[in-house]
Amino acid sequence: MALIECQKCGNKISDTAYKCPKCGKRRWGKSKGIFIFLGILIVFAISSFFVIKTILKRVDQKRQAEIAVIEEEMSGLYKKADFDGVENCLDRIDSLKGDTTEQREALEYDRKYYADALNYYTCLKETYDKLDSGGYSSITSVIKTFKDATDRFEKIPINENSEMGRWVKDVKSSSDFVAFNAVMLDGYSETIKDDRNVNWIQASTLSFSMRPLLEYEFPYTKK
Repeated sequence: MALIECQKCGNKISDTAYKCPKCGKRRWGKSKGIFIFLGILIVFAISSFFVIKTILKRVDQKRQAEIAVIEEEMSGLYKKADFDGVENCLDRIDSLKGDTTEQREALEYDRKYYADALNYYTCLKETYDKLDSGGYSSITSVIKTFKDATDRFEKIPINENSEMGRWVKDVKSSSDFVAFNAVMLDGYSETIKDDRNVNWIQASTLSFSMRPLLEYEFPYTKK
């Protein structure tokens, strides 16, 4: 232990003393260094926080951009009803830590109900063409085929996370669909018999009533 002079009164004090016992002046040398060190440490910590935050933000922006590219690709695959390709895209999004829960539910929905939804739309177009052109041998057979397709279509639930599910909702909730089913399929068509003398009038009536339904185009192409 060494003796040093107090900077204020000149009294000899220990170099380990916190303050001068005579005048009470505090010795800042040692404490000041600690405070400076702590200050530098705090500034470094704050600077590091913002640097890391900026880096993480850029990493997340890059990740989101990659996910957006995959989702754009996935949209094109959906249009082609390439459900295996869509699943592959979802696996890639998972690897980027994206949340694909709702998208996978929509994919399973599409896989399960795609055939019945497409069959309804295809049957609708074929039935309209046959009735409109007179290209049928039995009008009752044509109507029965379409009614069967409609019955299966009506059993498809709605999933608004799926583009096809939204299409199903739009068709089912349309006044065109409700009116045609109630008036034509469940009413008028029940009175029709195979009679070439009058079938052309009945076919014209049905095709005219069916035409608005063709405006609801199926969102996916046929596999």
